[in-house]
Amino acid sequence: MIFRRSAWGYADGRLMIRKGGAWFQLGRSRLTGADFNDKNIAEVDYIIIPGKIPGNRDSAVLELICEPYYSERITINVNFKRAFEARLSREIHSFDDSGEILITNHTGKDLMIDVACKDNFVKFKAKTYIIGKSASLPFEIRFSSFKASSLVLKKQLNAKTQIALRTISEGREYRQNLTVNLSGLKV
Repeated sequence: MIFRRSAWGYADGRLMIRKGGAWFQLGRSRLTGADFNDKNIAEVDYIIIPGKIPGNRDSAVLELICEPYYSERITINVNFKRAFEARLSREIHSFDDSGEILITNHTGKDLMIDVACKDNFVKFKAKTYIIGKSASLPFEIRFSSFKASSLVLKKQLNAKTQIALRTISEGREYRQNLTVNLSGLKV
């Protein structure tokens, strides 16, 4: 990031991030006259952390405050494409059912995706899959007869569980969680 000073003289100011601070980090928090070269230009390093950007788009508001004389706000917009997108083939599954996770790969390279479910009644054939351009990952929902009976006794005929997807692409980690809604336990 380049800052250009319009005239010579005293300069001492704070650099503050008003919004977007989780994913946008500056290399320094102050600018002084010593930071400007003979062409009145100061460079400030910054880092954008894609894994901390909420959703696919966000903006950061950077404020330069040279107290008490000067204040300026700079808005930085990012449009960041995730490595993959995943969705369930259906919104609601039954307690004795099968389904699919539909994955679209945005990297242009093969991705190795790890799949984990916090509950053991959602079963995948593998824990790791290699995804080309797109893929369908089948899964089965199978309750043990003991678990199904205990749910009926508790009159709990609906349930939810999470499926976690994770990959690393170009040194960055990407995660997505999918919620599986279960309904209609039959006795």
